[in-house]
Amino acid sequence: WRERTRARALAGSRHGAAVRTLSIVTPCFNEAGGIAECYEAVRRVMEAEQGAYAYEHVFIDNDSQDGTVAILRGIAAQAGRVKVILN
Repeated sequence: WRERTRARALAGSRHGAAVRTLSIVTPCFNEAGGIAECYEAVRRVMEAEQGAYAYEHVFIDNDSQDGTVAILRGIAAQAGRVKVILN
């Protein structure tokens, strides 16, 4: 297990140094008015740290009724680092 984990870390690294991977988890409930802004803010910060981190942004929606899910699906269709989980 350790060998595989190390090999995967080194495969995505520069000059043999392991790249750190972050999972950013954002819970959502009826956030249609601000969810795109949240995504953009996280994206800007992570792009500034691009060389140091690999990342994914996971949005977990708790049965929103205001269009949040449609917005999240649109973002995920455009951004490969975004994942949407519906609860």
